[in-house]
Amino acid sequence: MTPGRHGGGRDRKATTMSTMPMGQSAPMTTAQKSELQQLCERTGEQVERELTHDQASARIEVLRSLRTLPCR
Repeated sequence: MTPGRHGGGRDRKATTMSTMPMGQSAPMTTAQKSELQQLCERTGEQVERELTHDQASARIEVLRSLRTLPCR
């Protein structure tokens, strides 16, 4: 039997990625959801529930920077 013929030699990540529609990235992770929830509670921002992994990463970065700004 040759690798890949019956799924034996396939890369699991490649298979998962190939099933996503073109132009979409992976959904945010559970860890990202948790961190976003905590940051939004601290900063008073609204929690966005449906973000891609990349969008969540960018949002987390912005919210982290808001926490470091001096209060007026």
